[in-house]
Amino acid sequence: MARNGRRGYRLLRFAAAYKYARPGYRMVNCSMYYSTFREEKGNYLIRLPKLLPKDWKLHVLFRYKYAGLDAPDMAGTGKFYLYDNFRDLGEEEVGEAEKLVATPFSLIRLMAKTAFLRYPNMKNLPDDKFLANCAIAWDRFFTTRKIDMYLAGLIDETSGIVGLEVEKKRGMPIIMLHPSRFTNMFFICDGNYAPIFWKKLGKEEVEAQYAEARQEILGEKIINAHISNIATNTFDLTRLGTLLQLLLAIPRNFYYYHVKIPAQDRKLWYSTEELVARQVRYFIRSKMYGMYMRKGIPKGEKYVFFPLHFTDDAALTAKFAVDSQFEIIEKIAKLLPHDTYIYVKPHPHWKACDVPVSVMRRMAKNPKIRLLTYKADTKKLVRGAELTVIINSAVGMEALLAGKPVVAFGQDYPPDVIPRVRHVTEIFDAAKRQAPLETVKRFVANMRAHSFPIDSSVFSTAEIHRDGDIRVIVKHFEQAYDSVKAGGRKR
Repeated sequence: MARNGRRGYRLLRFAAAYKYARPGYRMVNCSMYYSTFREEKGNYLIRLPKLLPKDWKLHVLFRYKYAGLDAPDMAGTGKFYLYDNFRDLGEEEVGEAEKLVATPFSLIRLMAKTAFLRYPNMKNLPDDKFLANCAIAWDRFFTTRKIDMYLAGLIDETSGIVGLEVEKKRGMPIIMLHPSRFTNMFFICDGNYAPIFWKKLGKEEVEAQYAEARQEILGEKIINAHISNIATNTFDLTRLGTLLQLLLAIPRNFYYYHVKIPAQDRKLWYSTEELVARQVRYFIRSKMYGMYMRKGIPKGEKYVFFPLHFTDDAALTAKFAVDSQFEIIEKIAKLLPHDTYIYVKPHPHWKACDVPVSVMRRMAKNPKIRLLTYKADTKKLVRGAELTVIINSAVGMEALLAGKPVVAFGQDYPPDVIPRVRHVTEIFDAAKRQAPLETVKRFVANMRAHSFPIDSSVFSTAEIHRDGDIRVIVKHFEQAYDSVKAGGRKR
């Protein structure tokens, strides 16, 4: 037995050596953008290259070089520095650089979370020359390093978004880690946020996965309910711990923003003053919302249900930067029949802290809009609605599982599963084109089968620390890449 085991081991070693030495073979070059404000090296950055498949080489683009990137624990990682490639560009060069991206510079500028606070004040947002330099540098990075794919998560910072748009224009595979519709789970999607499915599910497995998904989603009051603690712990200034944490963070943030980071970086991040003002605004809004919220809803009313998204989330800013969800709600209200209303519920995690007071006041005065408490039961609202309208909300999955009509403005759901609309005038016609049950079942089952659990703290910190989690992510990256290269299914 021992001799056979040694012989098998030698054969495996020989096969591996042949694979890497055979004529025409080359490593798979994968790329990643590492975005950090405080010049840190997270465990994910250090451990990922060591846990990738042996024939994968990781190349990381940083905005600039800082201490620690030449340390031994980074020796196996290819490095490229964005700002080292910047130069003064003429107007014609800026126009040529815009051809390198899949989305116009004007829209890319709005896809970053800083634009949510600063737009239309262009003075504090990256200008077209900055975006052009980013596009040229990213294109050079992808070309000179012979990059085969781009590994990413949800990106809400301008430099990374430009890289994503350059990669889309080049037509190369984008393998993206994305929060799933199931608690503490992620899945893999492409650069257009379409899920990548590679498992072939038989009829029995579709039924089993669909049943499990129904039980998980319809059995929970709030998906990822633990995240709701963030709003309380971060924005409730009546809590001594929250106030102390804010006061301690101010000098550290001020030092990094105004002293440590390069001048170009200040247009990519919130300033200390903006962060403090946001904290105060969020606190005031969460307390004032009760003044404008309807205390009771008449029974038997017909309504369209619109669950609000958190306005400062990459799921909204990076994917849906063209329109304001508040404007969409007010436009829908103008199209409703005399006996139908639109019910608006704030995101339960954020407790209305992101809804501007001017919007609360305006909507409260609109006779067709009902502002609901964030504690309202979403599942009951979905079941009772004539129609649910979402952008990219997980509520879309709840509507699918409840068998209720739903339409989407965003691109998180395939259009053959949830009808997709571009303008409010299309929603009522789109509502008549609901997917057949079998289509819904297969999509939901595939989403459940391709979702995988990760430490729950990742959802609140966006930092991946555990080797076990990184290994799981790498395994799914590899399977998704193999599927895409083989012409596998994307939905």
